[in-house]
Amino acid sequence: MTARLAVIISTSVDKEQLFSTWKADFIRSATGQPGFVSVESLPKYPHQQPNTALVFTFGSEVELRNWYNQQKDRPRFAGLQIQNVPATSLGKDYPVHGSVTDVITNVIRPDHEREYLDWIRRIQMIQSEFPGHCGLYFQSPVYHRHTAEWLILLRFETLKDLEAWHASSVRQHLLSEAQDFVVVIQRQRVQGAFADWFPTTSLPPPRRKQTLLVLLVIFPVVALQQRFLSPLLRSWGVNPSLSIFICNALSVHLVAWPMMPLAQFIMQW
Repeated sequence: MTARLAVIISTSVDKEQLFSTWKADFIRSATGQPGFVSVESLPKYPHQQPNTALVFTFGSEVELRNWYNQQKDRPRFAGLQIQNVPATSLGKDYPVHGSVTDVITNVIRPDHEREYLDWIRRIQMIQSEFPGHCGLYFQSPVYHRHTAEWLILLRFETLKDLEAWHASSVRQHLLSEAQDFVVVIQRQRVQGAFADWFPTTSLPPPRRKQTLLVLLVIFPVVALQQRFLSPLLRSWGVNPSLSIFICNALSVHLVAWPMMPLAQFIMQW
């Protein structure tokens, strides 16, 4: 059974740049330990910065405590306030809604894991200083024959902030350094609830506007079905469950095309 430990770390504002380095080192110290499963770096407190929360998951309580006891007496803790809290209590203080997330899969050669983890440490240290950075989730690898697959969830406040990081020259330089040990880097965007109905080539409209537009399109479709199609299906003796399925299938198709593209064109303003 896995074990989780959440720590809230505080430091002074004038040491925020050093704090980025410290946090990357702290995460790196866990990733190479026996039993490591994942680590999640959550956004800063809304009203108390530069605080952050790190949630570490290990395969067992013993493995978690062995790693943590090794770290707590080291100099990296000097001058920092660390508070252990239940991992389940962080949700209200560290909201991640409204952020943009990239799912990044790195396929590397198993005999180069140390180089990869050191490389990831430097990336985390640098990207945490970019505007809009909202934390990350880093998971232990899945092994496939001659390669290992590591998973990272990278969050930024807005799509513009995320793309600024991906287009930065420092990131391009870091990618060039990884050619010897990274086989493949795959990137996939985690989109909103209506991702397939709204364009993703530019900044999407606010979620409230997406929801209202979807409602505006769905309502007349469902109302017309209840007024005309449902009574017709009942008069034909169609089974009620089958009738609901037919209506739902038709609604989904009509909303996806042509109603949503038409509504977006009309409501561009």
